[in-house]
Amino acid sequence: MSTGGVRCWGQNAHGGLGDGTTIDRSTPTNVFGLASGVSQLALGYQHTCALRVTGTVRCWGLNLDGQVGDGTATDRVKPVNVVGLPAGIRKVAAGGAHTCAITSGYGVKCWGFNDSGQLGDGTTFSSSTPVDVTGLGAGVVDLVAGYGHTCALMWDGAVRCWGGNWLGQPGDGGTTEQLTSVVVSGPLSEQTQLASGGYHNCAVDTSGITRCWGRNRRGQLGTGSVTTAAPFGSSVPVEVLRLSFNPLGITAGIDHTCALSPTRAVYCWGANNDGELGDGTQDDRTSPVAVLLG
Repeated sequence: MSTGGVRCWGQNAHGGLGDGTTIDRSTPTNVFGLASGVSQLALGYQHTCALRVTGTVRCWGLNLDGQVGDGTATDRVKPVNVVGLPAGIRKVAAGGAHTCAITSGYGVKCWGFNDSGQLGDGTTFSSSTPVDVTGLGAGVVDLVAGYGHTCALMWDGAVRCWGGNWLGQPGDGGTTEQLTSVVVSGPLSEQTQLASGGYHNCAVDTSGITRCWGRNRRGQLGTGSVTTAAPFGSSVPVEVLRLSFNPLGITAGIDHTCALSPTRAVYCWGANNDGELGDGTQDDRTSPVAVLLG
């Protein structure tokens, strides 16, 4: 809210709305203890985290794998402080069941589920408190998280990813899970924007070219086709077709992607069975289509 407070609505089985209950809400409800002072939100599968203007982080919701970061595996229906996280956090990103944060020194710490190495600490052991991403160092300016992987945009425009790789999510040209960060292959050395969906990622470079990698069974990479043979995606970045503008912003859902044009038009591509592309149909699209904004 304009006051820096937070209100949430929707499914609440594990306390993901943070209102102190597990009652689903069809209208916005106040998050307990967060009436002001919040600068950013990060939403995972069934957990939520808030970055406060003080540089501290509070999380709530499903905590089976420690994704709330309070040192337990107990669901939290109200926000709790992340244990052991240093002050001065710059950004938070939430994946399926893990969470990561950019520190004041532009490094990254992660916590939660780690079956595929999405915490980046060189192991597959989950952690209910933050751990350092190995080999990443400093210089991280943006951070995104998918269902079982994580990616960072570096100060020099390079992109580094880690975690699950059965669909090419880290973009390193292989299909072996990466327990520490690796540089994304191809011409991704001058990126300015980064987005992560469930199992795919996209980046925009300084010239305005958008490239995506990872799962492509529903056309979410925007290449004009789907990938129906293993590994069902691309393990290296590929250019999005017919996106003839430099996006002001880019975002991704589980199996679809959207970009904001300089004229404030919106274009989306990928899965559309629930109308998520906004083009008036329920047909999947393998390249960008305009959202009907009225």
